[in-house]
Amino acid sequence: VVAAAEPQLAASITEQVDESLRLAEALQTPFDREIALGNTEGRGRVVDLVQSLQAQEDLLEEAFLAFGFAVPSVE
Repeated sequence: VVAAAEPQLAASITEQVDESLRLAEALQTPFDREIALGNTEGRGRVVDLVQSLQAQEDLLEEAFLAFGFAVPSVE
């Protein structure tokens, strides 16, 4: 649906979802070790994923707004 109305935005969303999946798959298990205070590499992977998901959220919000949907703000 997004691709039909906003092809460039749809492509950006697809790219961002792919990036988020790649970063999620890079996380190592068990997760509690990934976020351990001394594990700077693991914590960096988590931060990278969170930032990617935030960028993905922004693109999805843009798509929602393009279709006239309201996006409630989280406080």
